[in-house]
Amino acid sequence: MDSFIDTTDAAIVIYGSPGSLISSNHILSSTHSQMAGILMADVEPFDGDYTNTRVINNTLEADENALMRVAIGLGAAVLSDDMDTVIRGGIVKGNTIKGIGMGYGIAASGLKDFTVLDNESTARHGGKRGARCLVPVEPGEDGYDLLTEAEKEHGVIRNPLPTAFLKDDHYITGGEWQEDFIQGDFSYREPSASSFTGRQ
Repeated sequence: MDSFIDTTDAAIVIYGSPGSLISSNHILSSTHSQMAGILMADVEPFDGDYTNTRVINNTLEADENALMRVAIGLGAAVLSDDMDTVIRGGIVKGNTIKGIGMGYGIAASGLKDFTVLDNESTARHGGKRGARCLVPVEPGEDGYDLLTEAEKEHGVIRNPLPTAFLKDDHYITGGEWQEDFIQGDFSYREPSASSFTGRQ
């Protein structure tokens, strides 16, 4: 069992690595905020192939005042506004998410044939969504006339509030998913209009 404490970026980043096993790690945000615990988000160098890449039985924990923005991030949209790229074949099972400083638990978008089952969260999910979460609203869109002048100039927050299990079904096909995921549209957007896990 390996421990990762207070990494400021992501503790473990998996670049495809078909057939790899990432298991029994303890990832802790204790005194510093960190972007993520485990990321399965990159296409290269295996052209999005995560076949039988297993993330199982890991513990991701965030103490108070040491926000972990996302415990496990799945798909390119977690780190970019790329809604076209699809990664495929990963397995995420039996992971434990806990602590009172957790942002999103598992966030998933841009996936095909992933298995995400038997993960558990006892965490308190929260965090302040700031200016980097703002999404522009164009004249003519529904509700535009109801916005304040500041909202018209700077945008509005559309990403869902932090929650344990979030997936964007518009960009996910196939696979097996535990029943407690909720649907939510989200993506990372560049600086004036970005979302929850942006690299600082």
